[in-house]
Amino acid sequence: MKKDIKKLRDLAGDMLGQGNESTYNSIENVLKELERLELTLFMVVRNSKVLPTGIKLGKSEKEISDMTKDTIKELKKVINFDRAKELYNL
Repeated sequence: MKKDIKKLRDLAGDMLGQGNESTYNSIENVLKELERLELTLFMVVRNSKVLPTGIKLGKSEKEISDMTKDTIKELKKVINFDRAKELYNL
């Protein structure tokens, strides 16, 4: 995800260099919101699922963060995004 954000930031910089300030600002705003959503998901998964187990097992903050990222990757594989979108839009 971070690589994709960097690519989009580079693209936004190119747009700015070509005099497309409004396009640059739009891309930057989308990227900021995407980053906030990614961090929100990270904290929800971390605090609700991974952290309690990690503490019980005596894991470090790094290990808990790594397991949270792994958990999110696995969730992305099993979520039916079309159905999730339907539920979200109710």
